[in-house]
Amino acid sequence: MPSTFQDLYTELDNYLINFNATLPAPNGTPYPTLMTAAIRAADGNTGPQMVSGETGMLLQLSALKAMGVQAIMVEIGFPMLYEPFLTSQSQTYSDYENYYSQLATTVRQLGMKLIIENDTLLVGKVGGNWDVAPFYATLNWEQYQQARAQTAVTIAQLMQPDYLVLLEEPNTEANDSGQTNASTVSGSVSLLSTILAAVQQAGVPNMQVGAGSGTAQTNPSALSFIQQYVTLPLNFIDFHIYPINNENLAIALQIASSSSRDPTQSLNPVGLPSASSRMWAMN
Repeated sequence: MPSTFQDLYTELDNYLINFNATLPAPNGTPYPTLMTAAIRAADGNTGPQMVSGETGMLLQLSALKAMGVQAIMVEIGFPMLYEPFLTSQSQTYSDYENYYSQLATTVRQLGMKLIIENDTLLVGKVGGNWDVAPFYATLNWEQYQQARAQTAVTIAQLMQPDYLVLLEEPNTEANDSGQTNASTVSGSVSLLSTILAAVQQAGVPNMQVGAGSGTAQTNPSALSFIQQYVTLPLNFIDFHIYPINNENLAIALQIASSSSRDPTQSLNPVGLPSASSRMWAMN
């Protein structure tokens, strides 16, 4: 560890040590887990240059497979794969459709699971390489919800992922999209319900659907959203833990507690509860 960062490393390491001490001792039976990695080349925030980098995407997938990765997580934020947006950016929709179709096919050929996180493209942040704010501004709340739902259906039908995260980090979505309703519990539940109904009607087989928040979510808290999400017919709850300081690790345990049912419930071969139950996941 470079000496300049030693104090920071020690501080963060102590958070983990203290957190681990609060957890129950292992019972000798590891919980079924998919070791997952995100593929940077296919992140929707990459920008228009993404579709010309198919070779890099294929190389990254092969390298991750060789490292022992069992599942690939792809960030496809709205309005990526929403044709009106791509048209507004002077892009050809079929180029992106073909790119993501090839990605899904390759992941399956390599024997890995596919996880799609369908939230929103970044605005005004490092890594956000689309001029998406003007397009967001053209949509009112009702139009926004319908467009989000339509895009989720497109992703589900085109890529047929094993797991599809329909909504993540309400405050981030509201800040990026300008849709303030998205950061309220009632508005977020309305949005999630609209997307969920559309995806369920699409009838993509063997696909698990979920939603969640980041532990750093405040005003309202992450837990206030999760407690409402679990009342919907989702297959899982997904949440982010970063950073690991403050109360984020403790909040993760609260989310897990509110999201889980009987821990003795039967699991399917990939480690998720049956479709009628809830589970929690983190990335």
